[in-house]
Amino acid sequence: MRSNISQDCKVLVVQNGARHDYAVPLALAKHGMLTGFYTDACGNQGGGRVASLIPSRPGWRSPLTLLKNRKVPGAVLPFTRSFPFVAMAQQWIPKAVAGQDMEMLGRAMAGEGLRDASLVYSSLGWSPWFLKYARQRGLRVVMEFYLRPSCWRVHLDEYRLFPDWQSHAPWHPPSHQTELKRLGPCAFSDDLLAPTLAVKDDIVKEGLFPPEGIHVVPYGIGDLFFDIENRPRPGSVLYVGSCTLGKGIHYLGMAAEKVIQVGERVMFTAAGDVTDIVRGQPLC
Repeated sequence: MRSNISQDCKVLVVQNGARHDYAVPLALAKHGMLTGFYTDACGNQGGGRVASLIPSRPGWRSPLTLLKNRKVPGAVLPFTRSFPFVAMAQQWIPKAVAGQDMEMLGRAMAGEGLRDASLVYSSLGWSPWFLKYARQRGLRVVMEFYLRPSCWRVHLDEYRLFPDWQSHAPWHPPSHQTELKRLGPCAFSDDLLAPTLAVKDDIVKEGLFPPEGIHVVPYGIGDLFFDIENRPRPGSVLYVGSCTLGKGIHYLGMAAEKVIQVGERVMFTAAGDVTDIVRGQPLC
C-alpha cells in the first residue's frame, strides 16, 4: 500500500470464507488497527454458530462440517459481524433480482455501518456494492486480488476439454472485460494487492487496473514452519489442494500414468477436497 497508510489507519475488513485462517483481520487486530470484520458465515458467531450446532452424519463432509471448522480467532471475534442468511440467499436468487454487484449483501453490510474506519480491505472484491458505498463516503478501498483473473477462462476451457471431470460448468464473471470493469470491484478500489508479479501482470493484461495502483506483497509464513524438519521419501509425490479441474488434478493423473508406464515405482498422494466424479476417474 502507499506510504501514507500508517498504523494510525483504522481498517474494516470484508471477507467471505476463512481465507488463510483469517490472517489479515487477525494481524490488524493485534496491531490495534481493526475496527470491524464482516464475513459471510463462521462457526462461532451469529447464525453460523447456531447452524454449526446441528449434528451431521459421521464421515460425511457436509457444509455444516466445514462451518464447524471455520472459527474466527478470539482477537477478531469482538469485531465480527456475519451475514450467513443474506449471503446464502444471494447465491440462490437470480442475478436479475439480487443485482450483479451483490446489492442485497452490500446493503446488509452498510446497515451495520462503517465502524469509524478510514480504509476498507476487501478479499477479492467482496462485495462490489459495499465497496462503492464506502468509497462514496470517503473511505479508501484496498482489494486483495489473490489469483490471476484469466484463471476463470482457463478453468472454463479445461471443462470444455474434460467435461467428464466435473458435474457442471464453472462459474465465471461477465465475458466482456468492459462489463467486468464497470460492475466489478476493480471499479471501486483505490489500490490492489497481489501476492505475486504473475498475478499483477495478468490483472494488467486483462485491462482491469492500472499497473501503478497494484502492489505486490508476497505471502509470509510463521516462524513455526522453519522448525519443521523435512524428511523426503524417495518415490513419493504429494499433491496438496482441491482435487479439481481448476487446480489441474487431471494433469497430475496424466503425469502419474506416464511415470508408471516407464516402470517407476512411485506413490502419488492427493490431500484436498475431492468429488466422487474425480475419485472415480481411471487416472485417479
